Amino acid sequence: MVKKRYNLDQVTGHYSKILVDTSFLRPLGYNECRNYVKFKLRDFDESNRVVEKEVVSDRIEIAKTICYYLESGDGHFYFTKGVLEEIATSERNFNYKKIVRFAGGNCSKNKQDFLMLLQELKKAKSKLIRLVQEKEKVVSEEDIKEYQSILYNHRDLFDEFKLSEVDADLLAKAIYLVSERNKTAICSNDFGLLNAWKSFCLKNQMTQNSFGFFLRMAHQDLEMGFFGRAPVVAR
Repeated sequence: MVKKRYNLDQVTGHYSKILVDTSFLRPLGYNECRNYVKFKLRDFDESNRVVEKEVVSDRIEIAKTICYYLESGDGHFYFTKGVLEEIATSERNFNYKKIVRFAGGNCSKNKQDFLMLLQELKKAKSKLIRLVQEKEKVVSEEDIKEYQSILYNHRDLFDEFKLSEVDADLLAKAIYLVSERNKTAICSNDFGLLNAWKSFCLKNQMTQNSFGFFLRMAHQDLEMGFFGRAPVVAR
């Protein structure tokens, strides 16, 4: 069976609330690029540089694309405080000039190009965080009266799939948004979160039309999580 693929226009055209997870900014179709905060020049493998550059370039493009939606007002992307903190943490210590200077001029053109890509990724993610805050696209537990009860009522679900605190928080807020009759989707490449979403939907007789989940294989190549009949998403 060939799985149907979607793009962001289709997703934003159907769902009014789209919660983005940190892992969505990394393409599932490639091996994950190493954490660039811990990047050292000696770790740069010339044989893997093409894949690594593709991964970083993809992460830049998806960050820029979400920024475009936020600036145009056409998208419905939202973030949690925990996800924003994860995005911010991965870029705090990277400094292109400092690393090149540390190399003492022994930095190949390929390594310099890769480092410049990482610097561009840092800027793209910084802009994304700024826009999310400026556009007030942060779903805060302070604004959800039922937040603690949602966490309590679904603690077994979160524990069963070993969700991190950030992932449990994201799913709890998605559950709240759905309960408020918002067509809601989670965009994530986290399989623990995917399985918890499936379990919740099956137990509560939810459909993908009202509560969706999307994995990102590459830039605009999204795959919907399925647990039953395929939904009808805007084309």
